Amino acid sequence: MNGHTYTPPYRSAKSSGKSASPSVQPLTAFKRPKKNKWLYSAAELTTSTPSVKEGIPSKVEMIQRSKGVNFIVQVGSHLKLPQMTVNAASTFLHRFYLRYSLNRYHYYDMGATCLFLATKVEETKRRLRDVAIACTKIALKNPKLVVDEQSKDYWRWRDNILLNEDILLEAICFDMTLDSPYELLSAYVERLGVNHLSSLKRCAWAFVNDSARTTLSIMFPTKVIAAAAIYWASKYTKNEIPISAWWEDLDIDKADIKESCNIMVDLYESLLGSYQADVTQKYTRVTSPQDLQSLKRPNDGDESEVPSKVPKTE
Repeated sequence: MNGHTYTPPYRSAKSSGKSASPSVQPLTAFKRPKKNKWLYSAAELTTSTPSVKEGIPSKVEMIQRSKGVNFIVQVGSHLKLPQMTVNAASTFLHRFYLRYSLNRYHYYDMGATCLFLATKVEETKRRLRDVAIACTKIALKNPKLVVDEQSKDYWRWRDNILLNEDILLEAICFDMTLDSPYELLSAYVERLGVNHLSSLKRCAWAFVNDSARTTLSIMFPTKVIAAAAIYWASKYTKNEIPISAWWEDLDIDKADIKESCNIMVDLYESLLGSYQADVTQKYTRVTSPQDLQSLKRPNDGDESEVPSKVPKTE
């Protein structure tokens, strides 16, 4: 959170009324695809979101979305919530900003609201009191803070979550049905005969965890994210998948896997860059579609056989 604390604006639930219609109406976003109303292309996400239409550069929007997810992760960790709940909350956050601009709703406020909703959806319910206290601690960058339930900070978080919950539900069209990437990941590693490879499973699980910080959940179906996690993990851990062109058996386009991996490495490289100003390039890009044809371990020093931006172990 870059050394800054955050205090939400005061909005009284008593004076406003939780059931009142939101005063800020969503912007008309771009045309939704026919098959899945929550999936958009990279071009649409960089040119046509409500935030971009209100003058926020696309890169800034992606950074702020990631900060919102990071807030969710920290609060979720403080509340000891399972990763599935955190992932669901992150998906709700990304979907929300397809309807509303970041200029109008701060990513911390909506992150807290998305997490509270996700605890209900995933049946890992936490009391509103506990969520508000956790948000206060994390926003003030003091996890050990003793929060007085009569303090202004506590009531601001509590009232903001209650007021924003209705706005969130309206924005996501009350669509709270989510496919879990973790369930699909478990099913795929079993189907592909790699369930015994613990290092591959751990790497794939970490990939799914980190994907919440990106817009993968609003760009690709859940099955693509799970498959990309396995593909990435197989290359990173140098474990071969025993089935040739296994993505075809799962009915997944290899180009979608490649794009997903590229997006994830953009995330990883940005994180590395924040810690090392002179970080060296550790990833390579695909130069032809044939680079994704084989899952054989790349030869040492031969970068042409490494898929797009998939990490090489040194």
